[in-house]
Amino acid sequence: MRFFSVLFCVTLASSVAFGGDITSIYDIQHTVDPSGDSPLNGQTVTIEGVVTAANYNGFFVTDAAGPWNSIYVYTDAAGCAVEDGDGVTVTGVVDEYFNMTEITQSGDATPVQVSCSITSSGFEIPPDQKSFQTESIFDLSSPVIMSLRSSSLHTPSCSSVLPGEMHS
Repeated sequence: MRFFSVLFCVTLASSVAFGGDITSIYDIQHTVDPSGDSPLNGQTVTIEGVVTAANYNGFFVTDAAGPWNSIYVYTDAAGCAVEDGDGVTVTGVVDEYFNMTEITQSGDATPVQVSCSITSSGFEIPPDQKSFQTESIFDLSSPVIMSLRSSSLHTPSCSSVLPGEMHS
């Protein structure tokens, strides 16, 4: 809870200090449309939040606790060198990609590029709050963030095969 209290204060302070229209991730993600598409699909938005997971072509940003408050930012390895725990301001276009809402560049002839700035760093992300995006169990057209506390992998087998035995 402390993480999100600090996040709220940083987000509020940077919004006041820098001005500009900040769109909440909830407003981008939450929808009642049967397709699951964002009500802001195709619009340019600016968000603020904390990076909760990053990889070579994008990262997740969270701006509050609860469902509908995280989103994937697709950068395609261009710019935005962020790390987990960075506070960021991101501007890009809301897009639906295989039923997953994300922020990316526009597909126009002269695309709106994703831009981001690191506004702070060092937020501690507890291991059980590191996030990834998946489809909701309740509404398969609505991507949400989940955290795994523990998991195990179960694989079905057609027959038992002992080590060293061949099965055809």
